[in-house]
Amino acid sequence: MFSDLNHFSYRNIYTNLLRPRTASRKLLSRPQIVSAFLLALLIPASAHIRHEVEGAAPRGCWYVNKTASHLACQNRTTARLVLPPSVNRVELIRVVADTTAPFDAVFVHHLRWTHSNLTDLPASLRNPSNLLDLDISFNNLSKLRDYQFENYTQLLRLNISNNQINDIPRDAFKKIYEDLEVLCLSHNRLKAIPFQIYPTMNW
Repeated sequence: MFSDLNHFSYRNIYTNLLRPRTASRKLLSRPQIVSAFLLALLIPASAHIRHEVEGAAPRGCWYVNKTASHLACQNRTTARLVLPPSVNRVELIRVVADTTAPFDAVFVHHLRWTHSNLTDLPASLRNPSNLLDLDISFNNLSKLRDYQFENYTQLLRLNISNNQINDIPRDAFKKIYEDLEVLCLSHNRLKAIPFQIYPTMNW
């Protein structure tokens, strides 16, 4: 929407400059024409400067579509993985959790951490209170704890499919049940979902 408005405004700037003046009926001089075209070329470019990536991505990581807010990392560990302050969406693929240096998600809203052999979420991830989406599918989680997600106060969507979970404690989701919109549990080792968790969730 805003890019269209900007384009319209910039187009009008140089169109009006090139149009003969109604009062004098005189055409623009050549320097004025050149200036008008330079203005048309330079202003849209400057409007997008805020989207450009500043600085290099951490080792083993890259900016998705050269967007400063979206970072992907692969084939590394969480040790010395410091996110640039502009990043709020992260994809981690085959990123091993270093329990001495857990992944810090303090500014992250969307986290997809897959195919990384995660076995213990609390030991792997810290400061999750701003997460809206968490996808930790295709890992090796085998159990959940009561109040497992009590610090995930903003969480709306949780995907823990394709793990090794064989039991769900009654109060595993109790702290997030009121706001949770999506919960994916498929392809685990569950033989049944304990009916006791339903009263604590807003289905």
